[in-house]
Amino acid sequence: MTKPEIDYIEGLMMKFLQKRTKRQTSRRVRREYRTLSTQERNNYHQAVRALKSRAAVSLVEVSGAGSIPQVSGRGKSRSSLGPR
Repeated sequence: MTKPEIDYIEGLMMKFLQKRTKRQTSRRVRREYRTLSTQERNNYHQAVRALKSRAAVSLVEVSGAGSIPQVSGRGKSRSSLGPR
């Protein structure tokens, strides 16, 4: 075997024998809503609004703006009532 081949095999063995560690972020702490400060509540509300707006935009992009059925007074969508 050549020197580069031996180095390659030794490198593979070193990777195999090394201990693997988990990539873990800091531990999250759960808190009740009533214990949040005013700033923390505002941050929470802002985050929820951002998620809701993204979901609404994604829904329109996936379904297409014109394909969302409109509901009439009788509980049927206009698309099922046929042409006007």
